This record gives sequence, C-alpha cells and structure tokens, in this order.
Amino acid sequence: MTNYTKGRSKEYRIMKKYKEDGWIVARTAGSHGIFDVVAINPIEKCIRFIQVKPTKSVKSWENKLKDFIRLTDEYFVDFKVE
Repeated sequence: MTNYTKGRSKEYRIMKKYKEDGWIVARTAGSHGIFDVVAINPIEKCIRFIQVKPTKSVKSWENKLKDFIRLTDEYFVDFKVE
C-alpha cells in the first residue's frame, strides 16, 4: 500500500468520525496545500484545518504548523461563493 493510499484512507476515516460528531467536512484532495481536511462545527462555532499523515509520527508536523501559523493569533473567517 502506498503512502498516498494510506493517507487517503486515513483522511476518509477522520472525515467519517467528524461527520458522526455533527461536523461539516470537506476533503481538499488535489489541492496539494498544507491542509487535507477542513471541518466546521456549526454548534461550537469552530473551524478546524487538519493535516493528515499516513504514519503515527505527527509531532514534527505539529511543530511545522506552529511555525507556519501563529496559533496564538486571532483570525477573521469569511465565507464566500463565487
């Protein structure tokens, strides 16, 4: 099984879990961006961007994300359809 196949399978498992918990979920397949899945919880007013790794060692990626995004900052969220 390739890393792509493992990663895609894990993305679908994560999406299923979030959907079962009432989140609105989208997979960003083909975007080659920093996030693989976007989940929105309309009750808790939470938007979660998820990077999925096929292996269990995610700690180095967490550190990369913290360097990329200042998690202590506040962000404005906007929704638009074009």
